[in-house]
Amino acid sequence: MPHAALVLMFVAPLMIGCTRDNEPAAQPAAEAQLQIPDFDPQAAFRAWYEPVDYDAQPQIPGYELPLDLARIVNLDQFEWRLTDEARAIIARQGFVVTDMGNEEDITEIYSSADDDGIPPFVTVDTLLHLYHLQFDQTL
Repeated sequence: MPHAALVLMFVAPLMIGCTRDNEPAAQPAAEAQLQIPDFDPQAAFRAWYEPVDYDAQPQIPGYELPLDLARIVNLDQFEWRLTDEARAIIARQGFVVTDMGNEEDITEIYSSADDDGIPPFVTVDTLLHLYHLQFDQTL
């Protein structure tokens, strides 16, 4: 009798499986196609952009080149960094870009200049660089 129970245990599922109707198994629904509308970045920008009326009149007097280095008020704060070539470029162009060494953190340069009482000259590319650094840290 124990063998009969064992046989029944294996044969019963086969018999039940064979008695079903001959209907094909239900097929999964076709995957829905993701519809992405055409994206127009200019239209997306225009949706949020509001022009600002701004009327500004320059108030800072201009200067003539070449500069007279003796008239630069805080040139002595930079003497230790300026080579003769850098001084000549300042006189000719009104500014010079110098190597700040191996400083990795741009904010440290501005912080040390502030500590030394040196007024910063911030350009648009500096702000863009800081934005990229902040974005990288966000990721």
